[in-house]
Amino acid sequence: MNANERYSTAFMLIAEHCAQLGATPISKYDMCFEFELSGGWKIAVNAHPEERLSTLGKVPAFHAAVFADGWLVLLLHPQGGVWIGEDREHDFIEALQKVIDTYDHFARE
Repeated sequence: MNANERYSTAFMLIAEHCAQLGATPISKYDMCFEFELSGGWKIAVNAHPEERLSTLGKVPAFHAAVFADGWLVLLLHPQGGVWIGEDREHDFIEALQKVIDTYDHFARE
């Protein structure tokens, strides 16, 4: 899987988890929609056509900003993204997939 495929996968998993949380459409929020994952990950999603503020910082239009241990590490949009600093995208995708699978498991019970 190349970098753009990984970024798109991560973006779609973020969208899926937002739907699980009942946060869709995300544009209903005046600011960014934010959530956390175990392992120190924090995500801010901006579904507006202009930059919006999150509690973690500014997020460009139609992007998801991913923070690890308080630092911006990834900016995603539906077609790709930019990893900033240490490459931990596999760890992030794994953590996101785990929370989605766990949520689905409990939703079926």
